[in-house]
Amino acid sequence: MINTVSLLNARTTTANKLASDALIQRDIAKFNKLRSKELDAVVKMTSYGGLLGNLSIFQSTVERLKKMNSELKSATVSDSTFLTATAAGWSTFGNHTVQVGNIATAQTINSGVYAAQSSAVADLGTYATQKLNIQVGSGTAKEITVDSSNNTLTGIKESINNASAGVTATVENSGFTVDASNNTIKFDFGGTTKTATIATGTYTSSGLGKAIKTALESANGGYDTYTVSYDDTTNKFTIKNNATNSNTIDILWENAETTAGSLLGFSAADHTSITAGSTAVSDNAVLGTGYSLVLTANSTGADNKIIVKADVNNDGTYSEAGIESANSGLSALAFNATGGITNMSQSTAAINSTLKVDGIEYTRSNNNISDLISGVTLNLIKGDPFYSSSPTTLDLSVSNMMLVGNLKMFASSYNSTISYIKTLGEGDESEGALKGDAVLEEIEQAIKGIKDQKTVTSSGLQSLSYIGINFDVKGKMTIDETKLKNSIMEDSIGVSNIATQMGLSLYRKLDNHITSLLPEKRDEAEEIMAQSKKEQILLMNKVKVRQATFAALHNSVSSIFDAQNLFSQNNTIGKTLNKTV
Repeated sequence: MINTVSLLNARTTTANKLASDALIQRDIAKFNKLRSKELDAVVKMTSYGGLLGNLSIFQSTVERLKKMNSELKSATVSDSTFLTATAAGWSTFGNHTVQVGNIATAQTINSGVYAAQSSAVADLGTYATQKLNIQVGSGTAKEITVDSSNNTLTGIKESINNASAGVTATVENSGFTVDASNNTIKFDFGGTTKTATIATGTYTSSGLGKAIKTALESANGGYDTYTVSYDDTTNKFTIKNNATNSNTIDILWENAETTAGSLLGFSAADHTSITAGSTAVSDNAVLGTGYSLVLTANSTGADNKIIVKADVNNDGTYSEAGIESANSGLSALAFNATGGITNMSQSTAAINSTLKVDGIEYTRSNNNISDLISGVTLNLIKGDPFYSSSPTTLDLSVSNMMLVGNLKMFASSYNSTISYIKTLGEGDESEGALKGDAVLEEIEQAIKGIKDQKTVTSSGLQSLSYIGINFDVKGKMTIDETKLKNSIMEDSIGVSNIATQMGLSLYRKLDNHITSLLPEKRDEAEEIMAQSKKEQILLMNKVKVRQATFAALHNSVSSIFDAQNLFSQNNTIGKTLNKTV
């Protein structure tokens, strides 16, 4: 006999399983759809991001072309011994003549010689506090207080520098005396023997270096320049044959007519040629008889002269009379050449630069001059000894080497970008991730559109083929470098204009895609991807809840049928017992 309760239990369980399987199949289909949507969004997000990165790199080469006329202008001088030049974007192509008479210099003055750097300067016996007033040109005068806390060469130097008085103060080894017994240097210059004569006098170390420089340059006729310096640590002089020079210099220290050897620490055995850019260092340390305070103006030019006044009696008045101009105590540092007070000595005068541009003479207070040729800065190096008769030619043109390099870089980037676009947009949907995408098609058309672009040059309306840029049957850009270089030689400005106009055109067409459209498409795909992931998680959570619900329902039904089955069994047993009784 079939147990009716068991049969009902089995049928209910089967019905529940069928319902559960149907829902699971529906959930699987929905999950797969969401998963497919997510993967599609990932592909598009990656593709838009890759395209954006590729276009950004391409845009950088376009940017170079766009700025061709402004950034690739070259200012070339025929002789860089006397000056160099730099051109800005707004400079006008053409030629100019420039002649440098002399360069601007900053005034340098120095005190007398003191026994040591710690030597007292002011006599504080009567007036314990005294003052200095320092002014450079029309600048603000600065007051320096001198008392027992700073009354040494070193202390006053530091107080001046801390006051930002428009000068730089140093303490130098000093007391180098040049007289008729030690003022000549014999040297070989370009195969000709020359004699330099140092002006007699008492010098600081830097002052003597300048005097030697002047003597050597004067002896060689001003053709080459030298730098002579003194090292306060080793106490040795260094003579440098500047790198811009044309000739080797051989100082004949062993020659009896060279009398400055011992003064400068060079021995008679030192007989080494100094090539351009090289140096010679003295063999022995040399010292003067003491130390001097040296003030150098921070600005060049005749208007930037140094004035130092002393207020010895600390009455607030710099009278420049009596004790305040006497060459003793603190007033030993007084200097006002215009007013006739020269207690300090001048080693370098404050002078303006003098130059001619296209035959017209100018003076300026500095050596970096940008107001004579539009868009050009002239950097003066030294005066030309043949100032009146040998002008330097300044040519403003396009830097040809950079022009070729930028165009070649552009062609390479162009081909790479077009190739990448093809991988995204060609073939069926499984091959081209962005096949049929309107933004991709716009970008491709914008880039390929330059093939038909024409630009006005000095020789007329020209296409890219004029400068050797062509396209093969597959659309690849090629450059005939020989033709490009020939075109540059014939019309560098025209080639530059073509490149610049091509860059401007592409930049305008691509800028909105790079800055707005592609980032928006990428972000949109990323948002779809994130939403799909979120919906998948929600769906899986629902599936878990449903599975738990079905399991609980199954357990409940089973429990009910089990209870009914037990009741039925008990009922049967009872009936059997009754019959027995």
